[in-house]
Order: sequence, then structure tokens, then C-alpha cells
Amino acid sequence: MKNKNILSLVLVTLFLCLTNLANAQSEIYGTWTGHCALEKSSISSTCICGLCSIEKIDDASVQIQTVDITITDKTINLGYTEPVEYKWDKDTYAISFMYKNSEETFKVLISSIANIILWKDPKSGCILILQKK
Repeated sequence: MKNKNILSLVLVTLFLCLTNLANAQSEIYGTWTGHCALEKSSISSTCICGLCSIEKIDDASVQIQTVDITITDKTINLGYTEPVEYKWDKDTYAISFMYKNSEETFKVLISSIANIILWKDPKSGCILILQKK
């Protein structure tokens, strides 16, 4: 009897996880503020996501700007650009779209923290933290 209870618990947990992942695309809909995480990639260089702009403050410092992102079921709008269509890869939970004449692709990592999702650039490994407005 104990094994049946454990098996039932595992099946219910698996079902709930798969249900959550099935809705992953709809979880990105809305208006977000994107915060680029600064990653030190070597002793003399750093990496940030290509969606955030950098403002030079002085010779020794810069400020990384946030980016406003609006996502519908078909388009994405980054800052003040025109909305563009995006592609959603339901197998890998990745979003791809054109930005500044280049195709950008990010893996979408759904967070357990309310109103926070992470985008990871699979090429560079840089992270964009999205906070729902």
C-alpha cells in the first residue's frame, strides 16, 4: 500500500510539473523590465546581454540600462522599437526574434519567484532577468 501512495504522489507531481511547462509560453506574456546581469568572463572582460544598453559615466565606470519588454502571443517589443514577431520553440522553451538586424535567441527559465523569469543566451551564457511590471 505504501508503494502505491508513493507512486501516486510521483505521478501527481510529474503531472503538475508538465502542466506548468505546457503553459510556459503564456507565462512570458505581458510587460516586463529587463535587467542585464553582468558576468565576469575573464580577468579583463565582462559579458552582458545584447538587449541592454551601456551608458558611459566616466573613464572608469559605466551604467547598464534596463530595457522595457512587452510580449504578446505573437510579437515582442523591446524598448522603443517596433514590435517584431517571435518564434517560440516549445521543445526547448526558447524565444527567437530579430533585434538590430541580428537574430537573438534566449532559453526561457521559469522562476519559482513570483513575477520573475530568466532568459539565458545559449551562445554567450549571459542572463537577462525579467521582472513583471
